Amino acid sequence: MAKLPKFTLTHNEKKDRWDLTKDGASRPTASFDTKSNAT
Repeated sequence: MAKLPKFTLTHNEKKDRWDLTKDGASRPTASFDTKSNAT
């Protein structure tokens, strides 16, 4: 079975958005206005 990548959802207070970042990466993969849009 293939190993799935892990992602972390964090709130960026500086830019007032939610960032989805792949574990081990420095840049966010995607950004969302609200947490409900991200989940």
